[in-house]
Amino acid sequence: MSSGPQSVRVVVRCRPPSKEELTKATPQVVRCDEAGQVVALIRGTSSASTQQKAQTYEFDQVFGPDATQDAVYSAAAADIVGRVLQGCNGTVIAYGQTGSGKTHTMCGALGGGEAWPCAGIIPRALHHIFAYTEESQAGACISLSCSYLELYNEVLTDLLSDGASKVDILEDGKAMVLKGLTKCTVSSCGEALALLERGTVKRRTAETLLNSQSSRSHAVFIVDVCVREVTSNSELVERRGRLHLVDLAGSESASRSGAVDQRAKEAGSINRSLLTLGRVITALVEGQGHVPYRGSKLTRLLQDSLGGNASTCIIAAVAPTAQCREETASTLDYAHRARSIKNKPQVGRGGRRGCVRQDRLLASEAIGARILCPCVCPFFLDVHAHAFSCLIGMQVTSTSIKAPNREEFEQFKQQVAERQKNGEEGSGAAVAGVSCPCLPWWAAGVPWASRLPMAR
Repeated sequence: MSSGPQSVRVVVRCRPPSKEELTKATPQVVRCDEAGQVVALIRGTSSASTQQKAQTYEFDQVFGPDATQDAVYSAAAADIVGRVLQGCNGTVIAYGQTGSGKTHTMCGALGGGEAWPCAGIIPRALHHIFAYTEESQAGACISLSCSYLELYNEVLTDLLSDGASKVDILEDGKAMVLKGLTKCTVSSCGEALALLERGTVKRRTAETLLNSQSSRSHAVFIVDVCVREVTSNSELVERRGRLHLVDLAGSESASRSGAVDQRAKEAGSINRSLLTLGRVITALVEGQGHVPYRGSKLTRLLQDSLGGNASTCIIAAVAPTAQCREETASTLDYAHRARSIKNKPQVGRGGRRGCVRQDRLLASEAIGARILCPCVCPFFLDVHAHAFSCLIGMQVTSTSIKAPNREEFEQFKQQVAERQKNGEEGSGAAVAGVSCPCLPWWAAGVPWASRLPMAR
């Protein structure tokens, strides 16, 4: 199932001026019209005729310096997280120069309580996913795993491993595989946030003239989501989606940031990968036959997000002051072009795409209710419980399985007979795809099999 071509959504956020910029009365050259979704970049410094000297850009959403974290999440990420819960892949990318507020937008404050209003997109997305189970009326069960990696000087590193674990990008048919990347299964939002905090501490940062905590690497937080629900017509529906949350290192001028030696090398690597990202955007917008995804590991990681099958939003972070005008203009130019990129989000296939699978239940009971099975032997009930647990990804005990009454049993036999007639593999269990030890007996016409004990 496909939802058709979908443009990459682009949101612009302008940070407020810093205390130092306010003290020095640095001229501000960015004007945000949130109602009109327009950003104006003033080219001159004179107050006269500023309207003639302003270059305007229109985007899907524009946020000025006073925008809240919640408002940015609602506009940029909430819809994408909802699509991931429905079985699509999704990506949110923060892009912009160093010191423009990308990490604040993506991570923000990681603690809860009073710090929650400052929480960024990643913690809010995790909270959104786990809240879905509480709000669902279909008894949704979510299995979730998290991974966290950084790209530093074109070397991928696992931020959740105990040591410095290198990650390699491999191709498995049409799918990209990240060899060596840790996947940590979590059962609560708190556990996921602890992983985010643990990995963020290991991420490489350094002080420059433009940013006291400048990220020296690109970081990608990956969330694999599996949602299982029972529909009104007794179908167990399984949806799998993947969410990429990307905090890019900022482009910078070595002369302005004061980067030397190792910092200058890091800046060069960051700028080269971002330059390749710009070439990819240009190639996609212009419809070029060759898109240089392999020019950098960054663009290989983002291949599905730009021109692929993911729902994608780019948050272009900009600084408001005159000294950042050149970098701001570059960010706005590329962000505006990125709006023309078309992705094709898809649901219902494997590989790189999200996956939806349905298994029919014999009983119209939600997951967690008792499961019907025509066998009441204690040994066989334990076998079934293990098989059910493996299939639906939830713990099922033998006490959750009950024998059907005579009417249910006859209906059960008829459904299995129809499956066999259609050439499908028969199943004597309540969930399709699990073989019941009873099945060979009565399916083969063994006389005493029909006299299995029935619930009255």
